[in-house]
Amino acid sequence: TIVHRPHVHNGDEDYVSLSAAAKQLRKAMVRRDDFITLHFTATADSASDALYAVSDKAMAHTGNPKEGDYLKFTYGGWEAQYYYDYSGGQYYLDVDFYLSYYTTAKQEAKMDDYVEDLLDDLDLYDNSDYQKIKGIYDYITETVRYDYDHLYDDSYLLQYTAYAALVNKTAVCQGYANLFYRLALELGVDCRYITGTANGGSHAWNIVRLGDLYYNLDATWDQPLYVNDADYEFFLRCGQNFVDHARDDEYAAAEFYQAYPMSPEDYGTDISWPVSGTCGDHLTWILDENGVLTISGTGNMYDFYAVDPEWQQYSFHISKIVVE
Repeated sequence: TIVHRPHVHNGDEDYVSLSAAAKQLRKAMVRRDDFITLHFTATADSASDALYAVSDKAMAHTGNPKEGDYLKFTYGGWEAQYYYDYSGGQYYLDVDFYLSYYTTAKQEAKMDDYVEDLLDDLDLYDNSDYQKIKGIYDYITETVRYDYDHLYDDSYLLQYTAYAALVNKTAVCQGYANLFYRLALELGVDCRYITGTANGGSHAWNIVRLGDLYYNLDATWDQPLYVNDADYEFFLRCGQNFVDHARDDEYAAAEFYQAYPMSPEDYGTDISWPVSGTCGDHLTWILDENGVLTISGTGNMYDFYAVDPEWQQYSFHISKIVVE
């Protein structure tokens, strides 16, 4: 909702760039402030477009676990009253933002404590990216239950949050996906929250990066009581094998796929451990299920500048290397 009252600025305000204003707005939203005043300049087709631009930029994916999608899908909305002047191809805007959220600052502080305790318990910090992803996924699918009690209760907004999933152990798909997003980024694994439809209804899931490519996963649908006792059926899938999921236009655009390239194949979950091979005329390697790659023998390794090592396909698992 926008209330517009045109005026001519008097030059006393300290105007910043749109990017700087977005940073100010982002910080206020992370704190769960319900009001902030911004003074910024922007090049846009209209003053109202500039407001949406600063809001979108404030909630863009940054890699910070408490920003980006975590913020975008936990805030309830904004209203704004703004004044502007247009000069030299620039809008000069004075904006009062009124913000609402699904969680309070107190709840987010509690969330921080729960996240810290959980990650300490899971003890995944030094593990491979694959082990981090699977550890988080296993925790969510084994612990969180779908919130059928509030499924059609739009007055209960907490059901959509990572807070509900982690603290209350019950949420709808938005809560599952937002919790996975938060935990993955906390462990340094890039992840995005994806919205779309599944089985004809609105749904949310994640994509996560392993190496240079991204894979789909849906913790809600792999929650055992939800879909046919699913067991990794929706874990690290390529688009072709991620059945009954269709992205919203924002996440199906060519620009999004360029920024987040998807793997053309599923990531294998049925590897028979350990895996092994040769890496020199008199050298062998073995990789165990704990992510330890051990190289044994004598003499020179093969030239891996010219050819990839045999363990390349398992590199996401590797957390430690032992050269005997």
